Amino acid sequence: ASLAWGKQGHREAGFQPVAPRQLHEHPFEKHMRLRIAACLATVAAATRPPVVVSGATGRVGSAVVRSLVSRRGSAEGVYVLARDAEKAQAMHEGVQCLCAAHDDAEALAEAFGSVPSGFRLFVACSNSPQQAALEGGLCRAAHSAGCAYAVKLSTARQVLEMKQGGPYVAHLEVEALLAELGLPHAVLRPNLFMDEVTMGGFLGVAGPLREADECSHPFALSPISMIDVRDVADCAAVLLDGAQTGRGTGGEWFDLTGPDAIALGGELADCISELRPRPVSITACDADAFVAQRGLPPAALASLS
Repeated sequence: ASLAWGKQGHREAGFQPVAPRQLHEHPFEKHMRLRIAACLATVAAATRPPVVVSGATGRVGSAVVRSLVSRRGSAEGVYVLARDAEKAQAMHEGVQCLCAAHDDAEALAEAFGSVPSGFRLFVACSNSPQQAALEGGLCRAAHSAGCAYAVKLSTARQVLEMKQGGPYVAHLEVEALLAELGLPHAVLRPNLFMDEVTMGGFLGVAGPLREADECSHPFALSPISMIDVRDVADCAAVLLDGAQTGRGTGGEWFDLTGPDAIALGGELADCISELRPRPVSITACDADAFVAQRGLPPAALASLS
């Protein structure tokens, strides 16, 4: 302020701008500045909505919890919903834990009843034949308890458009239910997760490359804009924290991808080679053979097409 004031009108009168390094803050001024900052932080925390994170012991749900706590500077107003409360508490120290299974309507009602009305919900659970029923029961219970907004973790839009395969049908059913309930919501549709391609048991290349310098993969020559779990979690946290997207109060859909499309047999292999004593090679293979070798059902092949 002193610098701007000097430049704008008083240089002619002999006043000179005061360089920032010459300014000395009075102890009282510092005390008041810190108090004001603390008050503003308290107000900001108070205006953030309570958030309940389901699937909080999973890789995405746990990342959402960490992102929320980091953004807020504390675990205030963040709740985790889990069947195994002890496991959830061990993973998220200081975060309030709600114990309920997705298929236990009575326990869900009791858990949500302990959260202030107007809370927001992160909807996720592990892929299983019961996924639609489990997430559906969760959404109904939250809606009845006064949930104001939900963020649903789905899957890539291209996969959903094929409308086949177990968990993909479940995602569509839950998205339809949220619309039917009239619950304002956002749906996150992430592309392939980076850790699935690197460390995953099904698609990961880390396992084969531990034993050899080469492996085969159906995506070896297909550039994919993979995304990191932490980036998906940060997107969810921004929405759950009260971000206004300006896209209405109904359903919103967000396609989430990485910044660039990379090929496993190209850029990824080159990056891994830089960390190894010998270069590695990732070559293309037939998707049918890849799935058959792992003893998976034909539905799994659809996700690789």
